[in-house]
Amino acid sequence: MDVISLKEKIISKVNEGQESDVLPYIWETIPDSIKRFWINEFNKMKEEAKRILELYNGDYVNAIRCVNELIRATGAKYWYEVRRELGYEQE
Repeated sequence: MDVISLKEKIISKVNEGQESDVLPYIWETIPDSIKRFWINEFNKMKEEAKRILELYNGDYVNAIRCVNELIRATGAKYWYEVRRELGYEQE
């Protein structure tokens, strides 16, 4: 994951669900502790995606099926992010 896209992901996450009358965060206004939190979270998601792909011996289709099943079973947004790390964008 390159640094620019990671910054963009963090900015997007921090601004997610903000009220319309609140100014959106920019990189410079996001507290360092929140930046560190999201950097760690996105790195975990990337590692999780790699582990799932390795579990299926590089079989991308079955790795996506596995993550889709985790999404259905848990409803957790975390798995949507893992799926994006695998390169699958459709929701």
